[in-house]
Amino acid sequence: MGRLRFPFTTVTLLFTLAVLAAGFVLHIDLIETPLHLLENFERSELDEIITLFLLIGAGLAADRIIETRRTLARVEAERIAAIQKTMSTVRATVNDFVTQLNLLRADLRTDAKRIGQLEAHMFHQSVEELSSKLNAIDGLKC
Repeated sequence: MGRLRFPFTTVTLLFTLAVLAAGFVLHIDLIETPLHLLENFERSELDEIITLFLLIGAGLAADRIIETRRTLARVEAERIAAIQKTMSTVRATVNDFVTQLNLLRADLRTDAKRIGQLEAHMFHQSVEELSSKLNAIDGLKC
C-alpha cells in the first residue's frame, strides 16, 4: 500500500467524522466553545462543527507546506543533477580536445624543424598549462 499524499488532512477528516458522529448520533458534546451569537443552533453541535472545520483547514495547510517543501527539494535535486551532468559532458569534451592536442604536440616534437622553436615551445607550454588547469578542475566536486 502506498503512502498517503495528504496524511494530516486524512487524519483530521477521520477525526471530524468521529466527532460529528458522536455529536449527532450519540448526542455527546466533545468540544465546548462559548458561542453566544448563534443561539438557534444546539451548542453541542455548532461548536464542534466550527472547531472541526478549523482543524481540517490546519490539516490542509500542513499538507500544503509539506508538499511545497518536497517539491522544492525535488527541483533542487534535479537542478544539481543537471549541472553535474553538464559539467561531466564539458569535462569529457575538453579532455578529448587535450588528448588531440597532446597527439599533435607529439607529432610536432618529431617534426620541430617545420615550425620555429619559439612557437613550438609556446604551444607545448599552453598545452601543459591547460592540462594542469583541467586536472585541478577534475579534482573539484560538483
